[in-house]
Amino acid sequence: MLPLPAVVTLRPMSLGDPSMLSAGERFLLPTVLTELQHQEFVGAIIISLPPEVPVPLRKVIEAWPFEVIVSQHGQPQHRLSELFARKGYHAALVLHAYSYLLDGGLLRRASEVVGQGEADYCFEKDAIAAQFFLAASTAAIEAMTARSEPLPPVRAADYLGSNHGELRGLAIPARSAGAQFLWDTFYAGTRALPPREFLFEFFEEVEPSRWFDGESSNRLLASAVGPYDSAWLDREVVRLPRNCRHGMTSAIHWVRRIAEHIPPTGERTLELGFGEFPAVSMLLQRRFRHALALEPFTFSGDTEEAGYIAACRFFSALFEMLPNLHPLAGLPSVSGELEVFDSFLQEIELPDASVDFCHSKTVFEHVSDVEDLSAELWRVLAPGGVMLHSIGFNDHRIGSGLIPYFAFLQFSKAEWPTHPENQGGGFTNLWRISDFVECWSE
Repeated sequence: MLPLPAVVTLRPMSLGDPSMLSAGERFLLPTVLTELQHQEFVGAIIISLPPEVPVPLRKVIEAWPFEVIVSQHGQPQHRLSELFARKGYHAALVLHAYSYLLDGGLLRRASEVVGQGEADYCFEKDAIAAQFFLAASTAAIEAMTARSEPLPPVRAADYLGSNHGELRGLAIPARSAGAQFLWDTFYAGTRALPPREFLFEFFEEVEPSRWFDGESSNRLLASAVGPYDSAWLDREVVRLPRNCRHGMTSAIHWVRRIAEHIPPTGERTLELGFGEFPAVSMLLQRRFRHALALEPFTFSGDTEEAGYIAACRFFSALFEMLPNLHPLAGLPSVSGELEVFDSFLQEIELPDASVDFCHSKTVFEHVSDVEDLSAELWRVLAPGGVMLHSIGFNDHRIGSGLIPYFAFLQFSKAEWPTHPENQGGGFTNLWRISDFVECWSE
């Protein structure tokens, strides 16, 4: 059968967008798409843009060798529906701004499955953002428009599987659990920007004929992290609970991002809300003599539980096999001790001025009494100590996605904490950046 057309949904608002990666005047995405078409993995290529894309960036994209359609719809699912109807497509491949490291064989398989009517949509399971594709029929695209909030294509398969059981979906298994785990340490999360140096090295050193064979990108991965026992890694990663696996890869990616802000050494580090597994604190044992990790909600407190012990052993063995994968590799190591608590900070009664580095990721937006926790942190923070907190300011009722959702801003800070839709584990406090700045400046 003929290859399916490809619709590339872009929304660049600045030159920092993943679709705008370039070397001089040469943009990488159109180079990759052109070769993808040349090797007949896709048919016609259409770039779909929403109306809010700035005119200068629109002109850049319109100079690429593809048809560009600027829709009056801002939401991706409605742009796709409009385009399918306009072109009379019964099926197409959907790509996005991150789609650089695609596997041509998987694209062909997905195209055949959907193109021949064996499934309504097809995708690669657990793919990182750079490997994302969605083969979708008209029925799948129309079902996506039932959602009132923006639905980025990368979230479409989850949405369709949860809300449209009448459709037939096919998830192609990940090519290698171990390789996928390592890729996730570079591309943690659907919004992670592609590592520029990684991509340009790949497309400069690998022959275009090998860009989409899958194994070439895995060889590049091995050159970046070092040789490893793929059979052992595949076996061990499969055994990990999915949330634990994601927590480990996200932690490696996160510590790599914040490394320059971490004190070079210290007595004690404190993590607030580690989730399923204290991976960040385990990584910071290299810098601090004592690493304290707190999680009062999702951690049972049982450090003797078999699954917890196995995860700890795997995380340690991972860096013995791949020392360069550690985000603090090459720096002095103190091999500190880890203490884990299923408690709130106020309950463990730390001494005054005893913490050199305090950190959290997407925790403070869930704190009901920010002032009280902040006062306790100020008490335990040592002179010259550092606090680093990543805070999610979006409405968590819909999930973060690629297009953050802020509908909860219709409520006041007095109304929202007791609102029926803001109860349970997803509680958010509606604090804004200015509120934190004011609180922490006092």
